[in-house]
Amino acid sequence: MFNLYSTPDLKAVADETVPYIMDKLGFQQNYTFEIVRLVFSYLAVAAAGFTFWIEKKKGWEGAYPVIAALVIFYFSMLSVAFVWQKFVERRAIYIGTAGEETVYLRSAAPKNTGTYKLECETKSGAKVSKVLQFNEFIDFSGRVAHHKLQPILAELVKAKNE
Repeated sequence: MFNLYSTPDLKAVADETVPYIMDKLGFQQNYTFEIVRLVFSYLAVAAAGFTFWIEKKKGWEGAYPVIAALVIFYFSMLSVAFVWQKFVERRAIYIGTAGEETVYLRSAAPKNTGTYKLECETKSGAKVSKVLQFNEFIDFSGRVAHHKLQPILAELVKAKNE
């Protein structure tokens, strides 16, 4: 259960619903962004683990050069992951394809406003956005009304083609 009065909670619930609805609209989800983010994160965790192991094995004095290189590598991976999320993903919650068509859905929910902004972008760069109130598609008991959100997403995907 989540807090109906918390904008981040409402946004998270709405974002988690989008892939399910896009699947119903005939889009196949693409996990490229998640895979790249996981690779950077796993490399950083592996560097941290290897740093711990090498320090245990050789001691601080014997492993200092390796530890210094691994710490630099660790922070490099985290920095690259941050830059990737900030400038490449740009709040993407869904990437999907239907035939030759690829869509990127991004969302935002400004604090304490109760609004949910959805943006649909194509690979060619065409953008369409729509601002919704959370109470338009989330009922008073906290359930997402798929039958209300699905036409909105279908309209966004259709509008970006025009």
